[in-house]
Amino acid sequence: MAATPSEGETTPLIDGDWKDTPEGEGPSSSKALRSSAFALCLAVAGSSVLPIPHAVYNTGIVLGFVSILVIALVNDYTGSIILDCACQTGRKSYEELAELAYGYRFRVFTQCCLITLLFGNLCGSLAAMGEAACVAVKTAHLPHNWEDMLTKDNARILLTILTLTVVFPLSMLTKMRHLEVFGEGGFFVVLMLIVITFVSALDAGFPAIRDGELGLFTFTHYAPEAFGVFGFAFYLQPLLLPLYQELPRGKKGKVIAKQALHLATFAFAVVVYVLIGVFAVARFGKDTKGNILENFKGRSMAVVDAIVTLYLAFSYPTIQFSLRCSLDKLVAGDNPSFSWVRHTTETAAVVGGTLIVALFFRKGSNIIFALTGSTAVCVVCYILPVLFHFRFKAEGSASREHVRRNLEEPFAGEEGILSKTLSGWRAQYVRFEHVVTPAVAVFVGIVASALSLYTSLSEM
Repeated sequence: MAATPSEGETTPLIDGDWKDTPEGEGPSSSKALRSSAFALCLAVAGSSVLPIPHAVYNTGIVLGFVSILVIALVNDYTGSIILDCACQTGRKSYEELAELAYGYRFRVFTQCCLITLLFGNLCGSLAAMGEAACVAVKTAHLPHNWEDMLTKDNARILLTILTLTVVFPLSMLTKMRHLEVFGEGGFFVVLMLIVITFVSALDAGFPAIRDGELGLFTFTHYAPEAFGVFGFAFYLQPLLLPLYQELPRGKKGKVIAKQALHLATFAFAVVVYVLIGVFAVARFGKDTKGNILENFKGRSMAVVDAIVTLYLAFSYPTIQFSLRCSLDKLVAGDNPSFSWVRHTTETAAVVGGTLIVALFFRKGSNIIFALTGSTAVCVVCYILPVLFHFRFKAEGSASREHVRRNLEEPFAGEEGILSKTLSGWRAQYVRFEHVVTPAVAVFVGIVASALSLYTSLSEM
């Protein structure tokens, strides 16, 4: 295990085992970016897209859009700095970064938070999949005896069948980027949802706008729940380092991972959440459900609901892959050799454990997500990246030194107003980069987590 650096010891920028991949080795940049971006898109939207319209209704268009954008920016920032820290130190996981930064006990704390977050998210994902399956069965208008049997206890039978036949086989894949084709399919499923919502609103004449139910500024008593939903809708940080290990080593892999993160966050998630949120609220107004699928009726929608259920099943393995990586480090240590026995055992344990919770936890996926979002999300996605940033970037001063050279060297021999101005700009840049931005990220994470906790306690 990696030792904590002693006082005064500098952290190497690139670890000896993780130097830049030589040209010609590894996957091409374009192929790696494509597969990485689709894998992250599959993970980020998942079950998060279904409650977004209800959240937008409870905050209003303007406040909802601002909340989505701010939380997206913060998550993109913390995801980027965790990749910077990994590239700078050569460490390949949250656990290794934690131990290098603050010692073994902090590694154990980080590991507990990671496992709690990922396991809770997977439980919520399966519960959401069962709820979507229930909606599909009810929309299909099957005979009552069949409908009662299939929807009993949140579609327990269907959920078990889907988990064993779809979720578990996909979870056995050895690389996250192997899910690229399912990410592409998921993109079209989400696009289909947006089109259906828009066409429905257009056919109805955008009734919520006509009747004044679509407010630019709204703050209902469900608004705290809405902010909790937004806060949980963008987290990708635990997936980035396992994904980074599949990419070319060093700076090249970091650049690809960051580009994939930017695409998944802004070009996909923000656009999807805003469009489906606005169109759904414009159509259904105050009747917008916590699960947007429940708003659509008719037998033809049963097919759409079934496709969305499969989409939720396809998104499960992305999170499961990260949890399996953490369990692998817990069981076999850092950088163990691959073992099919261990791989299968860990996958079966994760899928089986989350299925049991989803089958017998009666409060629903929203409570599972709220409980998880109010605890481990704040630590893993907001606080830990900032702590690593302070240790490896701010204190290591690599980026600060780079800025100093760029700003000062061309004017090293000059005096007067220009040099003083540049020096002042440099000080402000360093303060903003190393103090203000991390503080804002932690503040946003704490607020979103507090609102999630409030929601979960009020509904239990």
